[in-house]
Amino acid sequence: MSDGFALTPRSQAVARVPGEQVRALREGWELLSLPAGRASAPAELADAGPWRAAPVPGTVAQAWDPALGALSEADTYDHWYRCRFAGPAGEFTLQALCFEGLATVADVWLNGALLLHSESMFLPQAVCVDGALGEENELWIRFHALRPWLEARRPRGRWPTRLVPHKHLRFVRTTFLGYMPGWCPSVPAVGPWRAIRWVGQRGLGLERVRLLAGWSEGRGRVEVELVCRSAAPLGAARVRVGEVEGPLAVVAEPDGRWRVSGSLVVEGAEPWWPHTHGAPRRYAAALVLGEGDAARSVELGQVGFRALEREREGGAFTLRVNGEPVFCRGACWTPLRLDALHASEADYAATLGLVRDAGINMLRVSGVMTYESDVFYRLCDELGILVWQDFMFANLDYPTDDAFRASCRGEVAAWLERTGQRACVAVLCGNSEVQQQAAMMGVPREQWAHPLFDEDFPELCARLRPDVPYVPSSPCEGAMPFHCDAGPAHYFGVGAYLRGYEDAWLAGVRFASECLGFSNVPEPEGLALLGDAGAAAPHHPDFKAGVPRDPGTGWDFADVTDRYLERVFEVEAAPLRYRDPQRYFALSRATSAEVMATVQGIWRRAGSPCGGSLIWLLRDPRPGAGWGLLDSAGEPKAPYYALKRAWAPRAVWLVDEGLNGVSVQVCNEAPRPARAELTLALLRPDGATVARVERTLELEPRAQWAQRVEALLGAFADSSDAYRFGPRAHAVVAAQVAFHELEGAAPAEVSRAFLAPPALANALRSDLGVRAEARPLPDGAYLVTASAEGVAHAVAVRAKGYRPSDNYFHLAPGFPVSFRLDPLGAPRTLRAKLEPLNASAAAPIRLCAEEADA
Repeated sequence: MSDGFALTPRSQAVARVPGEQVRALREGWELLSLPAGRASAPAELADAGPWRAAPVPGTVAQAWDPALGALSEADTYDHWYRCRFAGPAGEFTLQALCFEGLATVADVWLNGALLLHSESMFLPQAVCVDGALGEENELWIRFHALRPWLEARRPRGRWPTRLVPHKHLRFVRTTFLGYMPGWCPSVPAVGPWRAIRWVGQRGLGLERVRLLAGWSEGRGRVEVELVCRSAAPLGAARVRVGEVEGPLAVVAEPDGRWRVSGSLVVEGAEPWWPHTHGAPRRYAAALVLGEGDAARSVELGQVGFRALEREREGGAFTLRVNGEPVFCRGACWTPLRLDALHASEADYAATLGLVRDAGINMLRVSGVMTYESDVFYRLCDELGILVWQDFMFANLDYPTDDAFRASCRGEVAAWLERTGQRACVAVLCGNSEVQQQAAMMGVPREQWAHPLFDEDFPELCARLRPDVPYVPSSPCEGAMPFHCDAGPAHYFGVGAYLRGYEDAWLAGVRFASECLGFSNVPEPEGLALLGDAGAAAPHHPDFKAGVPRDPGTGWDFADVTDRYLERVFEVEAAPLRYRDPQRYFALSRATSAEVMATVQGIWRRAGSPCGGSLIWLLRDPRPGAGWGLLDSAGEPKAPYYALKRAWAPRAVWLVDEGLNGVSVQVCNEAPRPARAELTLALLRPDGATVARVERTLELEPRAQWAQRVEALLGAFADSSDAYRFGPRAHAVVAAQVAFHELEGAAPAEVSRAFLAPPALANALRSDLGVRAEARPLPDGAYLVTASAEGVAHAVAVRAKGYRPSDNYFHLAPGFPVSFRLDPLGAPRTLRAKLEPLNASAAAPIRLCAEEADA
C-alpha cells in the first residue's frame, strides 16, 4: 500500500475513465454484533458467532437480531462486518478500495492488516491497495459502539439543546437521525451506509477531477482541473461540452503525475433553469487526453449552465437565477429509508417526480439529516429542482480544536468536490439552528459565530463552489437570528406559536427556510399503516406515536392542528375527536391544507418581501400524522394538493387583504407569454351567482398581475366580508384562469382558486349535485371531470389503487375540475367516489356512458 495516494470521491461519482474497472463489493457480507470492547481485531473472532447475512450498502438496522434487544440499543454494541472477494486479474496503474460512508467510528482490515481508521460518518475514504490484493481477499470492518463515546466525560458546551438527548454528539461526526425522539424513530445509524468499491485503473490513474460551470452574458463557461498518473506523456488535452471543445494546459508534476487545467466558453448553449421557470438544459462533458490513436476520453457526465445571485439589500433573501428573481418553494427533504439511509433510483425518481409535479422548485437538505446520494443530486439536476444544502451540523456548540476542524473541513470539501458540477445546488449553509440555539439560550452575540461556519466553510465554498451563495446558519441575519424580517428564517408563527394569518404579514418573512409544521393526517391508506386501532382512534397510542412533538413540551403538533381546526371550522376539536373520529380526520386534513395554502398565497403575492418558503417536512419518517406533505409510504396528503395549486408556475390565487378587500393574483412564471382568460364570480352557498366578470390578460414571461375584486367588478361588494354593513350577499369568491400559449396548439392550463368561510362546511347538504365522470386513457389512467350545482368544499377523491392528480378541491357551478387517476400498480377495476366536506353523502365517479355501454 503506497503513500501519498489521493483519490477524491468525485472521480467515482462523475468521471468515467477509459480502462477503468469498478467492482461494488455488495455480495457475501456477514455481520456479528458483540458487547462493546469484546474484540479489538479480526484474529480475536475465530470462534465467535453466529454471523448473519447483511446488506451492503446498508445499516445494522436492516439485519437486526431482536435477541439483542430494542433497535434503539444498536449503538451499545460493536458490529463486525466481513466479506471475501476475489482479487482482480491483470496489471493496473492504480488500485484502491473506496469507502463512501462508514457510520461512524470504524476500523478496516484487509487480509489481516489494518487499512484505515475513520471517525466520521460523512467523510469518504479511498485507500491505495496496490500490491496488497491476492487471488482471494478478506475485508473486515469493526464499527465501535457509539454509546460509550457519547456517555464519556467531556467538556460541557456553552448552551444546551433538547433536540437530542446526547449532548456529546457535538464531538462525533454522525447524523442526528435516530437521536431525535420527538419525531424520528430511534434507529441509530450504524454500518457501511454507502457503497464500498474496488477501483482499478490501467494506463491512466485518475486522482482528482473538478469541473465548474457558469453562465454569463448569454454564454456557458466551464473551468476544468484534473490530476492523474500516466506512465506515458499526455502531450495534449482538450475539453468538450456538447458540440464545443477547446484546448487545456498540461503540466508534468513529480512522481509521474500530470495536471490538466483550463477553461472553455460554450457559445450557443442554453441555460439551466429550475423547472418552474424554464427547461433544466444540460450538456454532455468530457476530457480528451492525448492525441491521435493514443487519445483517451474521460466522460464527465452532464453539466448545466446557470448564474446564481442573492439579493441582500434591506435584509432581503431572494435568489436570482440567470438574472430572474425566483420565488423558491418546497420542503425540507427526508431520507426515503431511515433503516438503510439510501434508496433505489426508482424510489428517488418516484418521490422527486411528485416534488416536481407539485410545483416545488427547491428542497432543503437539513443539517439534522445526512448528505444525500449522487442519484438524488443527479435527478434534481435533471428535473430542475434547486437544492438548499446544509452541512451536517445542528443546534450544538461544536468543538474548535484543530483536529476536529480538520475533519470537518475534509467532510465539507469532499461533498463540494462530489457535487461540484451540479447546477441544482443553489444555497450552501453552515448548519441548522446553531446561531438560534445560542441566542435563545442567552449566549452573547459575539459568541454566536464559530470558526467552522464563519471561517472554514466560507473559505472552502468560495474556493470550490464560488457560484453558490453561502450563509453561516439557518436561521440568521436578523437582530436575533430567529427574527424573520432579515435573511433566512424558521417561521412557525402560523403553526407552533398559534398565531393568526395576520402574523404571516406582520413578521415580514424574507425567506422561510423552515416553516408551517403541522400534524398532517394522511389518507385512509396511510392511516392503515398504523393498524386498525391507530387508524380508527386519534387518541390511541398507536396514532399518537406518529404525531411529532418538541421534547420537553406539554403539547404535540396534533394539538397545534386542533387549535387551527377550531379557528377555521368553528368547532371544538376534543368532542369531535372522540365522538366522530372520521369527521375529525376529515376536518384535520382540510385544516392544514387550508392554512398552508393561505400563508403561501400571502407570501407569494405581488409586492411581498418574501423570497421563498420551505415546508418542514416533505415526507414522514414513520407512519402517522407527521409533518410531511407525503406519508411514510410516499403518498400525498391533503396539504400536498393544496400547495400544488398554490405553487403552480401558472396560477391564480386569492388573498384576503382585510379592509382593502380580496385581491386576485395571477402569475406566469413560464419563459413564454400567455393569454390568460380570467373568470371571477361571487357565489352564494347554493351556487347562485351574485356577480360575475370576465377579463382577458396578456401576460409577459415571468410576469405577475394583481387586482382587487371590487376594481374588477366596478362596484363595492365587501369581497372580504370586512365591512359587514348588512347581511352578507355572497359566501364564496371564485376565480379561474385558463392560460393559453400564444403559439402552437397546446391545451390551456387551468388554475382555480376559492375564498370561502370553511365553517360553511359544517352544514352538511344533500343538494350539491356533485357529478363525476371517468374516461379511460391509453396509459391505464382515467381522466375524471367533476362538476357541482352548489358549492362543494374540500372534495376528497377516494379511489383505491389510484393516485389523483388533484384532490381536496372546491367545486362550484361554472367551475368544473378535471383530474387524472393514475394506477399505483397494475390497473384495476375503478371503484371511486368524491366526498365533499359539506355533503351528507359521497358522489360516485361513474364511467362515461359510451365506456359503460361497451
